[in-house]
Amino acid sequence: MLDNLSQEQKHVLIYWILFGVIFASLAILISYITISKKSEETFVDTDYGVVTDYNRYYTVKNAIIKYLSYVNSKDSDSIYEVLDTSYINDNSITKDNVLSKVENYNVAISYKSNKMCYKRIAKGITSYEVRGSIISMNTSSYLNDKYYNIILDENNITFTIKPIDESTFIGDCHE
Repeated sequence: MLDNLSQEQKHVLIYWILFGVIFASLAILISYITISKKSEETFVDTDYGVVTDYNRYYTVKNAIIKYLSYVNSKDSDSIYEVLDTSYINDNSITKDNVLSKVENYNVAISYKSNKMCYKRIAKGITSYEVRGSIISMNTSSYLNDKYYNIILDENNITFTIKPIDESTFIGDCHE
């Protein structure tokens, strides 16, 4: 079949085949890049959402309870280790002065979370903002509202915590 074609027609056919191969390769490359970008974007949220997963809810709540148990026992080293680096720097906290820089209660306390929002900030790293109540364990009475920002790093299985003010609490979670 190719024997019946002139030299010029063979060149035209080769150019069309090359053009088709290049075009198909470009289409495959563009679709691969688009899919890769979309999969990366799924790891980052632009808005906070309400936590509806019970496992996440209790993981974050337990991180707050662990922090408060360190505060209750006045374990300055452990408190310092779980505090967020930006909170440490902004408040000039050291291992020596950490107990004077965190809210101190003279009774055993627990925490009841009322609202929890999340935002994925990187692959495997999620920021949680939590509004809740500090409860006296002795009398089961309400002491005050407390707000926290928790960064949960699933890549390294760690968390950091930062006490925040009501004015900085995101509060507006989207379902």
